[in-house]
Amino acid sequence: MRGHTGRRVTAGVVQAVNPGRHHGALAREVEIAPTVHNRLRFAEECLRLNRGAEAAALLEGCLNGMYAKDPAIRITLARARYAEGDYAGTVQVLEDLQRDTPDHLTTDGRLLHAMALEGVGRADDALQEYAGLIEPFPGEEVRCRYAALLAKTGAEDGALAQYREVARRVELQGGAYRRAQRPWYDAARRALA
Repeated sequence: MRGHTGRRVTAGVVQAVNPGRHHGALAREVEIAPTVHNRLRFAEECLRLNRGAEAAALLEGCLNGMYAKDPAIRITLARARYAEGDYAGTVQVLEDLQRDTPDHLTTDGRLLHAMALEGVGRADDALQEYAGLIEPFPGEEVRCRYAALLAKTGAEDGALAQYREVARRVELQGGAYRRAQRPWYDAARRALA
């Protein structure tokens, strides 16, 4: 139990029995020292526990002074707004980030942007963002989301071609890739059935 595996198993059991334990400890840390670092760690924990509004409030309080345009805080804020269903707010944060510091918008940030664009009904913009992410994004999530939006906008042939490509790519890979991409593979197979 003192080894790395034992500590990891113990932590997993504690997390399963009391999922809010770490949340409470981080809340105390913020109360004692409300630094940006502590607030960001606490916001990440709130997101893990599906408390998007709480995370957003913490992060908005961080965006001032020298941290007013901090990319890490802004991307986490975008995730928090998306988690609470504020797609317009998510788009705004990410478009401001892209305007101010374009090199800091990662492929994960671009995927979040495409999903939020889809959420606010800007399907053409979302399709363009998804299409631009297919090659650089690892895995099949983007291709599946792109196919689903193509189908939703009436481009059935394009959607089916993307779903076939997802199935083909996953079937060509080894076990680890197949396990990691199982939800997207299953979605593609259902769409093709």
